[in-house]
Amino acid sequence: MIASICFFKDSKPFLPPSNLPSKVPHFTGRQRECEDISNHLTSKSSRIVSIWGSPGFGKTSVATEVGHQLQTEGLPVYFFSMRGLLSKADLTTQLLSFFKRHSTKDQMPQRMSIEDELSLFLSDISGEFVMILDNADDLLESGAPNVKEDFINLLEVILSQFKKLTFLLTTRESLEFMNVNFQGHQAVRIGPLHESFSETLVGGLLPKATASDCSNIAKICGFVPLAMKLLCSSIAEDNAQPTQFLVSFKESIEDNLSQLLDNPDYPSNLRLKLLFESSFQRLSLSDKEALVSLSVLSGDFNHSVATAVMGVKTTLEAKKILHRLRRKSFLDSSSKPESFSMHKLILSFARGRGQDEMKETMLNSKARLSAFYVSLFEKLNKQFLTGQSMQAFIDFYEEKQNIIQSLMESCSDPKTCDVSFGVLTKAEIFLDSLFWCEGKIIDKIYDHATEKAQAFGKSVFYSQLLLSLAFTEVTWGIHGRSMTLLSKAEVFSLSVDDKRKLLCYKGICQLVSGKIDDGAENLQKALCLVSDSPEQRILRVIALQILVTYFLFKKKKATSLELYTTALHECRALGDTSLLVIPPVNNKELRMIEADMPKADVTTTQPLRLEMICVVSKATEMSSDYETKQAISKSVLRMSNEIDKQILPHSIGSWTFQRNVNSTLKNVLNNPEEATKLWDTWINYHKMTLKQSGKVNAGDKAKPNKHLDLNWHQEGLLRSYLDRGCAIHQMQNYPGAIQSFQLALDIAIGLFGEKHPDTAQSYFSLGETQHASGDFSSAVTSFQRALKIRTKLFGKEHPDTAQSYFSLGVTQHASGDFLSALQSKQCALAIRVKLLGEEHPDTAKSYLSLGKTQHASGDVLSALQSKQRALDIRVKLFEEEHPEEAKSYFDLGVAQHASEDFLSALQSKQRALDIRVKLFGEEHSDTAQSYFSLGVTQHALGDFLSALQSKQRALDIRVKLFGEEHPDTAKSYFDLGVTQHASGDFLSALQSKQRALDIRVRLFGEEHPDTAKSYLDLGVTQHALDDFLSALKSKQRALDIRVKLFGEEHPDSAKSYFSLGVTQHALGDFLAALQSKQCALDIRVKLFGEEHPDTAESYFDLGVTQHGLGHFLSALQSKQRALDIRVKLFGEEHPDTAEYYFSLGVTQFTSGDVLSALQSFQRALEIRIKLLGEEEPNKA
Repeated sequence: MIASICFFKDSKPFLPPSNLPSKVPHFTGRQRECEDISNHLTSKSSRIVSIWGSPGFGKTSVATEVGHQLQTEGLPVYFFSMRGLLSKADLTTQLLSFFKRHSTKDQMPQRMSIEDELSLFLSDISGEFVMILDNADDLLESGAPNVKEDFINLLEVILSQFKKLTFLLTTRESLEFMNVNFQGHQAVRIGPLHESFSETLVGGLLPKATASDCSNIAKICGFVPLAMKLLCSSIAEDNAQPTQFLVSFKESIEDNLSQLLDNPDYPSNLRLKLLFESSFQRLSLSDKEALVSLSVLSGDFNHSVATAVMGVKTTLEAKKILHRLRRKSFLDSSSKPESFSMHKLILSFARGRGQDEMKETMLNSKARLSAFYVSLFEKLNKQFLTGQSMQAFIDFYEEKQNIIQSLMESCSDPKTCDVSFGVLTKAEIFLDSLFWCEGKIIDKIYDHATEKAQAFGKSVFYSQLLLSLAFTEVTWGIHGRSMTLLSKAEVFSLSVDDKRKLLCYKGICQLVSGKIDDGAENLQKALCLVSDSPEQRILRVIALQILVTYFLFKKKKATSLELYTTALHECRALGDTSLLVIPPVNNKELRMIEADMPKADVTTTQPLRLEMICVVSKATEMSSDYETKQAISKSVLRMSNEIDKQILPHSIGSWTFQRNVNSTLKNVLNNPEEATKLWDTWINYHKMTLKQSGKVNAGDKAKPNKHLDLNWHQEGLLRSYLDRGCAIHQMQNYPGAIQSFQLALDIAIGLFGEKHPDTAQSYFSLGETQHASGDFSSAVTSFQRALKIRTKLFGKEHPDTAQSYFSLGVTQHASGDFLSALQSKQCALAIRVKLLGEEHPDTAKSYLSLGKTQHASGDVLSALQSKQRALDIRVKLFEEEHPEEAKSYFDLGVAQHASEDFLSALQSKQRALDIRVKLFGEEHSDTAQSYFSLGVTQHALGDFLSALQSKQRALDIRVKLFGEEHPDTAKSYFDLGVTQHASGDFLSALQSKQRALDIRVRLFGEEHPDTAKSYLDLGVTQHALDDFLSALKSKQRALDIRVKLFGEEHPDSAKSYFSLGVTQHALGDFLAALQSKQCALDIRVKLFGEEHPDTAESYFDLGVTQHGLGHFLSALQSKQRALDIRVKLFGEEHPDTAEYYFSLGVTQFTSGDVLSALQSFQRALEIRIKLLGEEEPNKA
C-alpha cells in the first residue's frame, strides 16, 4: 500500500541506472510479439501489459528483449524478478532496496513505512518509465489467502499515483483466467516458438547440426526454448555429433518418443520431463548429486548455504559447481548478489529424481542443511551472550522456521543429535528471550530434545537439557515445573558447570517462591563454583545482583557493597556495564570504579538486558525496596523508547522484542498502565500507515505470513489489540478490553477467516473479558465460537479444545445453566484425562471446577468426591506446602462448607491459610482470600466474633494491596457487612454494605451482577433496621438488574423475587408478596426441580404469606411440601427442619387443628433439644 508523500519537495529528480539483464544470446523470432508489446507499453491507453505462456516458452527472454528495445529509444526500463517472493511486502522491499541504493537522499523521515519510502523515491523519477515484473505468478498463484489481492491492490495504487509508469508482467497463465482485471490492461500470449525459428535457434546453439537435426531437436523439445537450450547444451557438452546423439537419445526413451513426437496435443511439460531426464543423465555423478542436494532448498540461495548443502569443502569449490550447473541451464543467476535459483520445473524434477533413485543423497543433503542451521543457531547464541544480543535476536527471526525445524530434525537423528543437544544445553537464556511471548515453542523444542536424549540413552545430555528446560520456568517459582525438573537432573552425576546451574536455578526458583533465605544460600553456593564461559558469566551477574538486593534487605550493606563490586568487575569482563540492572549502591569507591568503566552501546544488548531484568526482578520481588523496583521499571521504559526510535518496520525480530518489553512491563513489573500506553503508540502507528495507504479496513484483505514483512502492519495491529486487551483486562477496565478484543477479532477474521487459531484465540479472549464484566450471555457465545473453530482445526482431543470446553462451562455455571455447565466441564475433564492423564495440574483444575457445578446443582456428594480428587492429585503432584495444594485444601473446604460439614470445612480452610501464610506471608492476595473464606465458614458455625476478625483481616490486606476501589476490596466490605448483620450490628453492616455498593457502581456500573448483589443485601439490612421502604427500593433495583442481565429464569432472579416478597410481606402488602414469592417458587422448580433446598425455602415462605392472607389451607399445603423436601434432603435432625415443623404447627393451630399443631410443636421441640441441648431455652 502506497500513501501520498509530501516530504522532500526540493529533492532533485533522479534516474537510477538500468538493471536490465544482458540481451539473451541467440534470441530469435518473436518479432510480432515484441512489436505488439512495445506498442502497448508506449500507448497512452495502456498502463499494464502482461506476457503469458507456459513454462520455458521464453517469456522472460521476450520481456528482456522488449526492455532493451525501449531503452534504446530513450525510455528507462527497470527489471525485477518476483521468483521466490511470498507477499506484496516482499516485492515492495525489493523495489525499495533498488531505488534506495541509487538514491542521493541524506535522511529519511522517522517511522516511515516501506510503502511510503518507495512512494517517495518513485515520485522523484522524472519522465515516463517501465517496470518489468518477471514471474508475477509467485504472488498471483501463491495459494496463500489474499496475497493475490494485495499484489493487485499494490499495482493499482501505484498506477493511480504515478501516471508516467507502465508495468510489464510475465505470467504462466492469463490474467483473465486468474480473474485479474486491470483498467487499460493488454495481454500478449507467448506460445511455442514457430518451427522455423526453433530450427534457427537450435542451429545457432549447435552450428554443426544439420537441418534435419535442428528439426528433430525442435520437435523433441516441443518448440520450447528452454528445452531446446537444455538439450543443445547436453549435446555440446558431450562433443557428440547431433545426429548420433539423437539416435542414442531416441533409443534410451524406448518406444515413447515416436508417439510423443507424433502427438502435437501432448502437454509440453511432459516432453520437458523427458528432456530433463536426458540432460540429467549427461551430468557427471558429482554434478547429479550436487543438483539433487540443491533441490532441498527453495527460492534463492547463496554460496554459504549451497556449500553446506552440497557437502563440499570450500566456497570456491561450491562456486565452480554452481557456475557449471548454471552454464548447463540447470541454475539461474538470482537478482540477489552472489545468489542462484533453480527453475521450478527443474526443481520439481530434481526432487523427484532424488526421492526415487538418490534417497541417500537427499537424506545427506537434508542432514547437512539441518547442520548448517544448527551451526548458525550456535553462532547466534554466542553472539547473544557476548555483547550483540539485539543483532542475534533480529538475525534469528530472519531464519526462525529453518532453525527450529533443523534443531528438531537434528535431535531426532542419532547421528546428529549430540551436536544439537550440546547447543541447546547452552542456549536456554537465548531461547527464553526469543520466545518470551510464545512459551509453547520453547517447550516444544526442549521437550522434544529431552525425550530424544532419554530415548537414545544420552544420560549426560538428558540431565543437562532438564536443567536448561528448568530455566525457562524458573521465574514461575513453585507454579512451574522448574523444581521438579531440577530434582530429576540432580540424580545424575553432574559436572561443575551443571552443578552451578542447578544451584543457581534452584536458588532463583526458591526466591520467587518466597523462600528467600534458602534461595540466597543456593546462589552463594553457586558463586563458589568458578567458570569463565559466557553463559556462566551471565548467570554469575544475575546471581550477584539478586544477592546484592537480598543483603540490603537483610541490612548487611557491607556484604552488598562487596557483591556489587564483584558484579561490576564481571560486567567489565563481559564488556557491558548495562547488564547491571539494579540501582547503584551508594558508595564513593564504587562510583569511581563505575566512572572508570567504558560505556557500552546499550542498543546492542537490549534483549539480554531485558532477560536479566526479568529474572532479577522476579527473584527480588519480596526483598527489593520501592526505589529498586522503580529504577528497574524505568529502565524498561527507557528501553522501549530506545527501540521505538530505531525500529525497522520490516524486521520481525525488532517487533517481537518490543512485544517482549511490553509484556515485561505488564506481567513481570506489574505495570499494565505503561504497557497499555506503549501498545496505544503501536496501534496508532499501524493505523496511521494503513490509513495513509487508503486501506481503512486493514484486516479485510491482507494476510500475515510467518515472516513479519508479509503485511506486517495488519498483523502488528492484530497483535497490538490483543496485547492491549490483555493489559487493560488486567487493569479491570473491561469495557476497554472488550473493545480491543473485538477490534482484534475483526482484523483476525479479515486476515485469516473464521477457521484459524488466531481467530479462535480472539473469540476466546473476548469471552474471558465478557465473563469478567458480567455479560455471561455474550461470553457463552464467544466461547462457543472459539470451541467450534478449535474443534474443527485441532479435533476434540486437543489442549485448546479442552480449555474452550472448560471456560464455556465456567460461564454456563455463572449464568445459572448448571446442566450445560456440567456437560462442558465433563468434556474438558475427559479430554484432559486422555491427553494428560489423571495426575496433571489441568486435570486437577477440571475436577475442582466440576465439583463446584455439581455442588451448585445440588449434587453435594459428587461435588465432594470431585474436589477431594483434585486435592489428592495436587498433593501428589506438588511438593509439600505448594500453592496448588493450598488451593485444593481451600476448594475442598468450600465444598465441605456447601455440604454443611462446617467443622471439616474449617479444618481444610485453616490448612490452606497456614500454607499460604508460610509461602506468601500475610500481605498476599491468596492469604487474604483464605482469611475471607475462613470467615465465611466461621460465620456459618455461628462464631461471629472469629468471623469478624477473619473478614476484617482479609479487608485490611486487600485495601493495602489493591486500594479501596477494587473488586476484592468491595467483596470484603460486603461480606464483613453480612457478618456484622448476623451478629446484630446492623448499623455497621449498613455502612459496610453501602461502601461495597459504592465501589461496585464505580467499578462496574449499575448493570452488573455484583452491583445487583450489593443492592439486594443492602436491602436485607435496611429491612432488619425496619427501614422497609428503603429495603423495598434496594431489592427492587437488584431484581431489575438481574432480570435484565440474566432473564427471569435464573437463580439470582429467583432469589431477588423471594427477598422482595419478604419485604413486601413486612410492609403488609401480602398480595404483592404472594406474587413475588410465587414467581421465585416457579423459577426454582423449573431450574432445580422439587427436591432442592431453595425450592423448599420458597414453599415455606410462600406458606408464611398465605397464612398472613388467611389462606390457611394453601399455607398448610405449602409448608407441608417444604417440610417434606427438607426432611428428604437433610433428615429430621436439622435446625431448618425444626423451624419448618414449628411454623407448620402455627398454621395448624390457627386453622383450628390443635391436635396436629401439638404434634408439630412437639417434634420441633424434640429436634431442637437434641441439636441444641436443654441449655438453650429460647431456641428450644
